[in-house]
Amino acid sequence: MAGIQCMYIAKPTLESLLSVARALKPGCHDCVLLLFADPPDGLIDDAVRDLNELGIVFVGGVFPGLIEGPRRHRSGVVVSLLRGASRPAVAKMTEHGADWPISLPAPMSGGGGSVLALILVDALAPCLSRFLSELFDRLGNTAAYFGMGAGTANFDDRPVLFHSDGWIEHGALVLLIPIRASLAMRHGWNRVDGPMVATRSRANEIVELNWQPAADTYLNSVKLDRPETSVEDLFPLVSMAYPFGIMRQGEEDLIRDPIRLGRGGSLICLSDVPEHSVLYLLKGKAELLVAAASEAMREAVQSSDAKQPLCLISDCYSRALVLGDEIQRELTEAHGILTERWPEAVAEGVFALGEIVGDGEQPLELNNKTFTVGILDV
Repeated sequence: MAGIQCMYIAKPTLESLLSVARALKPGCHDCVLLLFADPPDGLIDDAVRDLNELGIVFVGGVFPGLIEGPRRHRSGVVVSLLRGASRPAVAKMTEHGADWPISLPAPMSGGGGSVLALILVDALAPCLSRFLSELFDRLGNTAAYFGMGAGTANFDDRPVLFHSDGWIEHGALVLLIPIRASLAMRHGWNRVDGPMVATRSRANEIVELNWQPAADTYLNSVKLDRPETSVEDLFPLVSMAYPFGIMRQGEEDLIRDPIRLGRGGSLICLSDVPEHSVLYLLKGKAELLVAAASEAMREAVQSSDAKQPLCLISDCYSRALVLGDEIQRELTEAHGILTERWPEAVAEGVFALGEIVGDGEQPLELNNKTFTVGILDV
C-alpha cells in the first residue's frame, strides 16, 4: 500500500539512523526521506555509505529547523518512508537553466490515480523559477506539488541536498508518490508601501526599482515605516521584517525575501523576481501571521477525506525569525486544528528557505515567508 511513515530523532547517530531505516522496512519500490537540521559532522556522509550498503534508496536535505507536532527543533532528523515512490530524479542547475534526466520515472501504482510530486530544492541554486517552470511543463495537471527549499540558517553556499550518489551542488530532487494530497498555503503579510516596478532584474537580483538603484528605493520605502533605518541596518534583521510582495491578481502577493546587497546597489533575493514585476513593501503582524497558518491548516483539513492522514508542513525559516517566540503559538494552533479531526495525527516537517505548493492548475512558484501544509492519505 502506498503511504508515508515518519519519525523524528532528536540526537541522531549513525546507529540510530540505520536502526530507524531498517525498522521502516523499505521495499525495492520505496524511498527513505531524511530531513536534517544541524547534523553532526560527518553523519550524512557515513549514512550515505551505509544506507547504500544496505540497498536502501534515499534522498535528503539540510534545513534551518524541523517541526514535530506543535514543537520546533533546531537540530535532529525527520525520517520518512515514501512507499511506492519513483526513483529520484536529479536536476542540477546553472545560470543557464536545469540539467534534467530525459524523463521522470513513474511511481508505482496504488494511489487511486493521484500523484504527488515531492520536491527538494537548494534554495541558493540559480534559475529556480526556470526549474519549476520546466517541471510543471513536464507534469502539468497530472500531479499535485509539495516542496521545500533546503539550506542553512546562515545562508551558507554549500551543498545541502544528497541522495544515493552523494551530495548535489546547486540542484533539486523530485520524487513522484502515488498518493492523494490536500494542500494549502497562506502567509498573512500586508502591504505598507508601493507599488514599485522592478525596472531591471536578472534571476534573483533586482538591479533597479523605479529606474533607481534597487537598494536606494528599498531603503527609502522601509524608512517610511521605520524612519531610523540606515543601509547598514538592513541585513539581516530589518530586511526579514520587510519583504517584497509581487502582485498577483486575486491572490495573496508572492513574497520575495531580500537577503543581501549586490553590486552597484542591487538587491539579492532568495528567489527570482521577473523584470517589470509590480512590487509592494510588506510587513507582518504576529496575530495575522499566526491566523494565516491556522487558515491554511483548516483549509487542508476540511478538504481532505483521509482516513489515515499524515500532515507535512513546510514553514518559512525567516517567518519564524520574525515571529520569534510567537512561532510556538503558530505551530500549536495549527496542530490543534489538525488533531480536532484526527486526534492521533502528528505533523512533521521543516523550517525551509522557500516553499512550493501547487494543485497542477497553476504554474509553480517558490514562495517565501509562507506556511504550507499537505494532508496526505496514507
